[in-house]
Amino acid sequence: MRCLFALVPLSCAVLLPFFADAVPPPAAVRSARPAARQAVAAQRQPPAGMERQCKCAEIKPCKDRYQKTMEPCLDTCQSHITSLGGNFRQVKACFTPKESLLNSAMRCTERQHDNACSHSSAAQFVPKRYGQTLENEAMVEIDRMIGRMGLDKSGSMKKLISVSKKLFGCLKQCMAKRAGNCEKQLKCGLLLPSDSAMVQKTKSCALNNGFNTATAQQTCHCVANAGVKDLKSVCNKVVIS
Repeated sequence: MRCLFALVPLSCAVLLPFFADAVPPPAAVRSARPAARQAVAAQRQPPAGMERQCKCAEIKPCKDRYQKTMEPCLDTCQSHITSLGGNFRQVKACFTPKESLLNSAMRCTERQHDNACSHSSAAQFVPKRYGQTLENEAMVEIDRMIGRMGLDKSGSMKKLISVSKKLFGCLKQCMAKRAGNCEKQLKCGLLLPSDSAMVQKTKSCALNNGFNTATAQQTCHCVANAGVKDLKSVCNKVVIS
């Protein structure tokens, strides 16, 4: 499945909720991707295109709520996995041994963005960000990885990609609902690098914490043996780089 090839969906689970909107931005905003973001000194009203930077203390409870929603939401969205022929319990068991690895990669990703939230009591403003642009960048990178693997995007691969998109959409909606859409109540944003930089840092954290080609192939074979037979021709071609 598509999310097997990267940890981006997991980082989204932590970071996406705190973007300004989960809707596509205006074209002018979408095309602008500065390499660095700098906070602007506090003013009475945020300048155009800016918003209040989240305080670290205020986002932690909301972030914790989101992280706790992953497992129950996988149960809620399991129909997308079973639609591929997979036995849900067996597929889920394929990832259980990798839990510590995935958690380490997630902690690494968070450490990469230590200054995303403000530790200061003084109000700061940061550029508004849009969750959809990060998702788009993640999907572009995954498409590049699939291309480098030499995988044919037609036939069974096309089906895998389509179902994986639906699974990610289901998880995102379920997690937001279970977390009570807490991020919207905060009305603030994070100080983050460009979308492409975030995706590359997430990949680096995954590789540095053991989510390499061997691990990905092993997990892929496990999922294939759990009933997702369309993966059988894919697993040996999976390369994490």
